[in-house]
Amino acid sequence: MNGCDSLRDLRRELGVGSQCAKCARHARQVLRDTRSAVAATSVSVSSDQSVAVQYWPQPA
Repeated sequence: MNGCDSLRDLRRELGVGSQCAKCARHARQVLRDTRSAVAATSVSVSSDQSVAVQYWPQPA
């Protein structure tokens, strides 16, 4: 997996929001917050590059 940078990517990779969609608003906010945090801490990210959020499944 190359990372997720949209709710569509999360839905495709993880099934987020594919049932009742109650979690979609929260998932979208997590993506925004993570992109902002990565952009704020990374000097090498320019404005024309997109930042993909990496997800690693946790063992059950």
